[in-house]
Amino acid sequence: MTTINSQEDFLRALRENPEWKEAVRALILGEELLQLPARFNAFVDEQRQVNKRVESDISGLKTGQARLEAGQKELRAGQEELRGGLNELRAGQRRIETRMDRQEYDNSTLKNLFISFEVRRSAELFPLDLGLDYVRTLTGNDLDRMIRVARPDLPLNERRSFCRADLVVEAKDESGTVYIAMEASFTGDLRDSGRAQRNARFLTEFTGHRAIPVVASVRNINEVSALVDSGTVYWYELEDRYTPTA
Repeated sequence: MTTINSQEDFLRALRENPEWKEAVRALILGEELLQLPARFNAFVDEQRQVNKRVESDISGLKTGQARLEAGQKELRAGQEELRGGLNELRAGQRRIETRMDRQEYDNSTLKNLFISFEVRRSAELFPLDLGLDYVRTLTGNDLDRMIRVARPDLPLNERRSFCRADLVVEAKDESGTVYIAMEASFTGDLRDSGRAQRNARFLTEFTGHRAIPVVASVRNINEVSALVDSGTVYWYELEDRYTPTA
């Protein structure tokens, strides 16, 4: 039988009897404190699992971010490629528009040349529509001689423009000499009507005879049509032989 008379006896008894030691521990610490190490270990294990999940989520987040950055980079590259394609398309459109403008200009120039040739070839017929008799077609030299006699001080640019009139015809009626100042284009515009009026005014000034401004064209812009309707200029309508038909 173990006799305990002092603290040393008690401690020695606990060392010699482990079950007493456990009983004393349970009595002093209580059940909750005794389970604390196990609960702590469980908490540590659970925290490790949480850490693993967090690390996995972080890894997934990094992967997603990397994919997003790659996608954004690819998107930017696609946008750059698209902008490049749009710029190339616009450049192509400008080239096409330029070629079309040139072609339209060339076609217009050719049409006007054909019309000018047609007008000069038919010069003897135009006076008939005005009730006049054809006398002659004046050349550039004829017009220049008029200027030298009547207006030698006429500025050079006006002199050249007058001498390059599309057509000037001398005709006559019962009252005497009448001049026809004609400008020809596929589409009559204000340049044509303005030149015809100016040339007619010069002819009257230089010769003292009446002169009729005429626009010879297939069609006219609205402003020229208004001048024709008001009687300011005369319109000689040409047949459209120059526009291809479908």
